[in-house]
This record gives sequence, C-alpha cells and structure tokens, in this order.
Amino acid sequence: MKNVSLKKIITTVLSILLVLSVVFVISSCKQHQHTLVETVVVSAGCTETGTLQIKCSDAKCDYVKTESIPATGHNNVVTIITSPTCTEDGEVQTRCTKCGEKKNDVVKASGHNKVEVAAKGATCTTQGYPKHEKCKDCEWTTLKSTDIIAPLGHEVSNWKDDRQNSKPEYSIQYPNCTEGGYHYEYKECTRTKDSNGQYLNANHNSCGYNLEYVKVEDAPLGHDISTEQARAASCNIGWDTFDYCNGWTRAELSAKGYPYAPTIATSGPSINEASKGCGYNNYVEHPAIYNHVMTAELKYVEVKAATCEAEGVYALIRECTTCAVTTSIPSWKRPTWNKPSWYTPSVVVYTEFEVTPDGADKGVIEALGHEWQAHAAQDATCTVDGWKDFIMCSRCSRIDTDGDLTNNEVVPVIPASHIYQPDGCYNVCVRDVVREDGSVGKCGHISVENPYHHDVITSVSKEEGSSVAPTCVDAGFYTCIKYCNDCKREITREIVRIDPHGHDYVDHIAKKPTCTTVGWDAFKTCTRCDYTDFVQIDALDHKASDVATIHVVTEANCMYEGLEKHTYACLVCGETAKTEMVDIPKTGCDLRKVAEKPATCTEAGHNAYEYCIVCGASTIEVYGKLGHVIKTVEAQAPTCTEKGWYDYSVCTRENCNYNNKSDMMINATGHNIISYAAQEPTCTEVGWNTYLECEWCHDAKTSTYKENEIPATGHHPGKPVDEVIKPNTCTADGSYDVVEYCKSCNAELSRVNKVSPAIGHNYSESTGYCQNGCGDRISIGLAYSNNPDGTTCVVSGIGSCTDAEIIIPDEINGRKVVGIASSAFKQNTDITKVVIGNNVKTIGDYAFSRCTSLKTVVIGKSVASIDFNAFARCDSLNSVLYRGTAAQWNAISIGNVGNEDLTDANRQYNA
Repeated sequence: MKNVSLKKIITTVLSILLVLSVVFVISSCKQHQHTLVETVVVSAGCTETGTLQIKCSDAKCDYVKTESIPATGHNNVVTIITSPTCTEDGEVQTRCTKCGEKKNDVVKASGHNKVEVAAKGATCTTQGYPKHEKCKDCEWTTLKSTDIIAPLGHEVSNWKDDRQNSKPEYSIQYPNCTEGGYHYEYKECTRTKDSNGQYLNANHNSCGYNLEYVKVEDAPLGHDISTEQARAASCNIGWDTFDYCNGWTRAELSAKGYPYAPTIATSGPSINEASKGCGYNNYVEHPAIYNHVMTAELKYVEVKAATCEAEGVYALIRECTTCAVTTSIPSWKRPTWNKPSWYTPSVVVYTEFEVTPDGADKGVIEALGHEWQAHAAQDATCTVDGWKDFIMCSRCSRIDTDGDLTNNEVVPVIPASHIYQPDGCYNVCVRDVVREDGSVGKCGHISVENPYHHDVITSVSKEEGSSVAPTCVDAGFYTCIKYCNDCKREITREIVRIDPHGHDYVDHIAKKPTCTTVGWDAFKTCTRCDYTDFVQIDALDHKASDVATIHVVTEANCMYEGLEKHTYACLVCGETAKTEMVDIPKTGCDLRKVAEKPATCTEAGHNAYEYCIVCGASTIEVYGKLGHVIKTVEAQAPTCTEKGWYDYSVCTRENCNYNNKSDMMINATGHNIISYAAQEPTCTEVGWNTYLECEWCHDAKTSTYKENEIPATGHHPGKPVDEVIKPNTCTADGSYDVVEYCKSCNAELSRVNKVSPAIGHNYSESTGYCQNGCGDRISIGLAYSNNPDGTTCVVSGIGSCTDAEIIIPDEINGRKVVGIASSAFKQNTDITKVVIGNNVKTIGDYAFSRCTSLKTVVIGKSVASIDFNAFARCDSLNSVLYRGTAAQWNAISIGNVGNEDLTDANRQYNA
C-alpha cells in the first residue's frame, strides 16, 4: 500500500511540472513568433542519411532544431550480361546511376518449355517420327535419331502415255501425214498411304509425284491412200491410175492414240482440184485426143414419167459414141456441156439435144390412166371402223365410190359402235368380241347416256380449278356435272364456256401538250379492267431565247473562281427554258514572300512561303518544334584539381545549348600527398627510390618520381626450346613452336610456328587399309583413267573391286582423283554405300544410275557438278552426308532430270 501511494505521488508531481512547462512555452510563443530557416548540413546519399538544421532567423533567438534527411535510395538500371537459357543460369548487373554502385546477380535457368509433338508418318519423300516432346525455346527433344522413320520412297508405276497432255509444260506436237511429232511418257508414284497407314491427302489420291518424263518421238501418220482408176483420153480428158490422200478423221486419229488431235484433213477436194485430204496425189492428166463422134439416130430419153392422170416428158438426144459412160468420174473432173436445166442425167456422157417434131425442146408422154381394183366391204366392231364396197387405183391409190371420180373421195367408213342393252341405270354393250387370248366374250362397255332409269342431278363443280371467271376480253368457264341420284355415279362432266364481258368504256377528252407537260388524244378506258387506248403526246420542249439573264452566285476573288447563273427564257411560254452555270475567272493575288525559318528544339518553324495581303491565302507549311534529343551524361567524380558532377542531360542537336549541368557540379577534392616506398627495377619495368606524389591523381606537378626513377635492366635471352608439338599424319600437316625465354624473368621473348608436312597414306595393295595405322581405307581394284595434265585422273568403272561400300580416294598412284566418269557404276546392284573423295569435282551422267541397293552417299565439298541421271533409279537411296555447308550444297550444279532420289534423300551437312 505504501508503494502504491508513493507511485501516485510521483505521477501527480510530474503532471504538475508538465502543465507548468506547457504554460511557459505558450506564454513564450505569445511573446516571439519564429521565422524558421532550413540549412542542409550533410546531404543525403543513396544509402546514407543527411542532416538538416532548422533555426530561427532572429539572431536574438537561440531556437535550433536538427532533423535527419532520409537516404534517397538507388536509381538502379538493370543490364543483362548473359541471358538465361533452359539449362544455364544467366547474369544481370544492377547499377545505380547516381552513386555508381554495381551489383551482379544470377538469374536461374528457365527450364525446358515442353510441348508434345504428335506422331507423323513418313511419306515418299519426307521423314516420319513417333509422338515425342520438344522444347519450344531450344533444341531439346526426346526424339532420338534412331526413332526417325526414313522416307518410304516412291512406288513407281509402269510407263504411262501422256498423249492427252495432262502437264502443259511438256508440250505435244501431233504428227501429220508426212511429218513426225512427239509426246511424253512418264512414271509416277502410286503410293496412297504414309507409314502410319493414313491417306496422303483428303481425296485419297496417290502421291502423284512424276518421277520421270521422257520424250517419245512419233512417226508420221502416213497418207490415208485411196486409188482412182485410169481413164483413157478420148474426146474427153483422161488420166493415169493415181493415188490421193483422203486425210485422217478424228475417229481414226483417236484409234492411233491421239484423242484430242485436231482433224488434219477434209473429205472434199483440195485447192489444187486434183486431190483430197492433205493435198497429196500423183495425178497425171492427158488431154482429149479427138473430137466427139455423135450417133446418127436419135435416142428417146424419158425425162419425167407420166402418171395415171398427168402427162410425162421425154427428150430426143444424140450421144457421143466414144465417150465412156460412167458415174464414177471424180466430181472435180466431170465433163462440162450445155444441157437444159430440166434434164438430170443418171450417167455422165457427152450429149446433144434435138427438138421434137412439134418444134419443142421436149415432148409430151400421155397420161397412163387408172388401174382400178375392187375392195369388198368390212363390218365394223365395237372399237374398229369397217367400210362399204369401194374401188382404188393400184397405181396412184385414187378411190372411187360412185363412178364419177369426185375429188378427195375417201374410203366409205362404217363407224365402230357398241350394241347396248339396259342393265339397271346403265346401258351395257353385249356385242361379241374376240379377246387377245383368242376367246370370244361380251364387250361390256357402259354407256353414259340415260335413256332409261337414271335419276339425273345436274350441279356445278366446286373443285379447285374447275371454274374461271370471265374478264372483259378472256372467256371463263365452269364445270357442269351430271350425277345419278340412284346409283350414286357421275354420268357426265362438261366444261361450259362463259363469254367475255366486253369492256365498259369511259370516254376521256384530249389534251394538248405544252413545253413541259405531255398531252394526249381522246381515249377510252374500261371501268372493269386496265384497258386503255391512251396514246401520249410528248412535251414540245422549250424554245430557248439566245439572250440570258445573268445572276452572280459567287463572287470571284484571288483564291477562288466565281460562279454565274445564266438563265434563258422560253420564247413560247416565257418560263425558264434552260440554265447554265458559268465560271468567273480568279482575280489573282497580291503576294508577299517570307523566308524559311527552320524549327528548333523549343520553337516551331516554317517553309519559305508566299501570302496574299488581300485574302490572306498562304502556302505556309508549319514545322513543329523538334524537341530536345536528350543524351544522359554519366556522373563524373571530382579530381584533385577539377570539379566533378552527378548524372546530367544535354541536347545533342546542333546549336542547342540545353543542359542541366549547372545544378550537378561537385567541387574538386584537392591533393593528398603521400610518400611511396622504393622499388627495384626488373627486366621490363623501371624501379625507383623513395618519392612523393598525390595518392589520388598522381599528377606530375606533385610528384618527385622522375628524379628517383631507375631504368629497367632488359631481358637476357636463353636457349630456344620446342613447344606445342602437333604430330603430322597421313592427311594433315603437323606443327611445333620454337620458343625463346628470358633467363632472368622467364618471360617469352619469341615464338615461331613451324610446319611438319603430312606423310601421305601408304595403302596396302591387298587390303586397301593405310599401313601407317591411321585406319583409313580405299576400295582396291577400281578402274581409273588418267587425264592428259599428268597430275589427275577419274574413276572410270568398278574394275575388279567387289566392295559393297565403295571408298573413292583423294588420290591414287600420285594423281588426284578429280572425277567420276559417265556410267562408271551404272546398274551395279551390289553397292550399298559410296564415299566420294575430297578432290572429286564432277560426277558424270548415269554414274550411279540404277544402283538399286545404294542407301548412303558421302560427298566431298569439292564437288561442283552432278550431271543428269547421275543417281537415276537409286530407289533405296535415303541418306546423303555432305562434308560442306548448306550454302555450298546449293551452289552445286545438279542436273534436274533423274536426280530426284539424290535431292529428295535425307541430307546432313558438315558430315
């Protein structure tokens, strides 16, 4: 209890003292109002706090307060030194642009960005692969080289004829009778599915790749020969037996394999009038050798036969006794002679016409008269008409029934009819008829007439389409049905016509046309339909005056043309007949010139321009102010004698003086002179005795170094030694360095690299392996041909070599192997791999053609040309290893015919 009372007492006393101090301060403030002044004692840095002093400006007032200025913090710029990858860490540097503090940090590797790749089947020319994963950002993949499915290769068809020209780039020339042509044949790939069994495309078509296109020459068609027999010359021309070409029809050309070839011949005579078709013939003509010899007696020729009732015509002629009578003379060589237009001879012979005894050019043959034949009557049946007795001419089929030969008489027909008997409400035919099966029975036809028991009701049909109302001009109709009320059966159905109503005319008076409105004659209209005989009379059109009334629409000025409206009145009606808008030329401007003012960073500019002092029109083009091109100058620490600065900005534009350097200056630090200890000289570096110098700037003005400098002693060369020894091999030069060191400091004074030449291969003539132990091998027994230059040769054939893997050396017997001859390994089905030496430059045509077991080819980077068909029909070739780069491969001249197996194979570079 005593302790509690003491605590309360102390608390009470402190409270009283606090109140008294506040009262004192208040009373003091009431007497003096501070005018505070802030002074930075220590500036704040990026990480260090500063000090701010606050005091009253009244010298009599001793009020002072000190506060801390918080650190400004770094103004960091991050620079990527090394970007992180999927598997390797990266590095970034953080630098403060104010204090220059730098810090390097590690950025962890990102890890693989894995995606799943769906399986893809191999096609004829592209690889396939199973489902696998790969990284989107790098080359990582779970796909192994052993998983890759090699291209399947093409399934080659037999040769196909392309006379239909399915590929326009391979043009076709059709042969004719005397000139040959050509077409193309090709082989194509017929494969339809990839290695996964999926169709190659949506249409399930084959691969369709044309592996080969070969030009095939076509022989001339030859003439389609017909022969015309000889005709001896007499009083008409003659000729020897001759051949002529009929030409080929489209059907004949199609049969020869040219379904779309144009017909190259016609069936008529050619322009030389002596041949057909393509024009070929060997016609030889002989002129007439004597004149016509006419018969002494006249020949009677019936020109038009007489009929039963009409006269005929005959002619009297004389014929040449020596002209050959024929109907087969070629039409273009028939004799020509004068004959009446009514005479049409059935044979070709020279003929002269005589007049008849009555002086006419043709005679009359009397009518023949009828030859009548009687026809007995025939009874009618239910459905087939019969006839009564009649007679008919057997020659002209004229009919006579009563002996007066009335015109247009016909057979006296007995109409077919039924024999009806009543059957209830109906009459039924009871005539006997012969059915199709030969049996006899009653006809059974029902009559629609009602002579007996029908209770007939007549009504109008209400069925759709059974009636149409009449109009003014079109008739209508309705369907009338007769119906038996007893037997409940329709008896008849009749279409009843309703006559047209005719027009209900209304007369309209005429109206004359005016200049602007149409007129019309008196006309009629119908009140029930749209009939009218209205005929419009067009408006007469105005007759415009030559004098215009002018109204200014827009005044012209120096910038714009003006516009006038010219109005022409009609001389007939006085109304406006036409108007025209006429331009008023510009008045022209009073121009002043202003020089160009370039834009600056802070001020806009303009081009050199002109302006009109009247209308204000101007060609000014204002250039916007450019704005500063700011460049940040990094901070510079002060030196002993020169000021430094913090980061500041300047404008890089010419003639712009903007910078904010004046606010960023740091005073020079002044020198800090210290004493440097003595240093002994070396072979390459000077020494010195004790000297004085500024620790910070090492300025010569503060230094006594020169007076105390001791020169370097210089090197002392030792004995040369061999280093970096690289032994020479069969194919590569060796090398070593000859090095000289200083005996005093062991510094390297000189280094000279020297070459040890390659020793060259020493191939065994029995095994082909190099006996120097390098493991290299060549194929033994290949055939070579030496070139005239005495230093090179080419591989010319397989020789006695039996290797399945052919290795062609860089050189043989001291000669460089620079080529592979044409057809060197053609049709060799044992070769599975070929390694081509680095000196080979050319591979001849058909060099490896039809090497069907060849799978892999290694090609040196010296190869410059691969001729046509060098690798034709190498069906198993799926791997090409090229020792050069992709760019070097693309520079090789590869024949574009027959090398598809090479160019389509999987290719690796820098092999």
